[in-house]
Amino acid sequence: MRLFIMLLPWLELFSLIQLGIKTSALTALGYVLLTFALGVVVLRRQGLGMFERLREAQEGRVLGPQLLLDDMAMGLVGLLLIFPGIITDV
Repeated sequence: MRLFIMLLPWLELFSLIQLGIKTSALTALGYVLLTFALGVVVLRRQGLGMFERLREAQEGRVLGPQLLLDDMAMGLVGLLLIFPGIITDV
């Protein structure tokens, strides 16, 4: 696992280079920008939803641990989409 984490940036770079070779550099750049924008949208939407659920919990409604786990998972998804590369996007 540690080796995979250390090699991940290089594998991501290699995968983007291969995408640029198979299609074009403009396509690879567009892919990176599109997934970045999608990651920002996911993080923003998830953050707003999380604040809404926390507000409801303060009003007396019960906030289950499953909701917080789902919020953390979607936050991780948004962060992985922001990082450029194909492996973390999959």
